[in-house]
Amino acid sequence: MPVTRARHMAPATNSPIATSTATAARTLDLATLAAIKAMRGEREEAERELSKLEMLSDSRYVCPYEIATARAALGQRDQAFGGCGALSTTARCAFRI
Repeated sequence: MPVTRARHMAPATNSPIATSTATAARTLDLATLAAIKAMRGEREEAERELSKLEMLSDSRYVCPYEIATARAALGQRDQAFGGCGALSTTARCAFRI
């Protein structure tokens, strides 16, 4: 009988879907971590996480909402919501406004 992958198991790591899912999860994790640290008053750490997210966006797609979330939590509302126009035209963003 062939061995099948259980539904709860992640897809094979060499598949394009797994790679893009892992990248999306990583960017969402960085944005969430930056926002949490900012809300806890750990500004330097939050800015470090935001910087990682922005560096990642230089080499691959990062949803503008994720960067906006981190910036808003840091109180950078003008920069955060200034990029929201891109959200309406970004088909790949899972969190469109």
